[in-house]
Amino acid sequence: MKYLIRNGKVEFLGNKKQIIAYVLEQYKKEYWVKENHKKFDIDFGSFKFTLETLGLELADKMPNKEYNKKHRR
Repeated sequence: MKYLIRNGKVEFLGNKKQIIAYVLEQYKKEYWVKENHKKFDIDFGSFKFTLETLGLELADKMPNKEYNKKHRR
């Protein structure tokens, strides 16, 4: 699973295809999504660049801040 993160908070969770579908749906009007969407499946660099322009990041694990909130007793 991958985490799509904005401002240290998880915005979406899924595999690469699910995250691409989410970005295409939620940010379809954004310039870089319109420009690069055809390359997302084949060029990870253009996908990552587009995420960064949207203020998003892709991570393999949940941010510590989010993890600590969910596992506090």
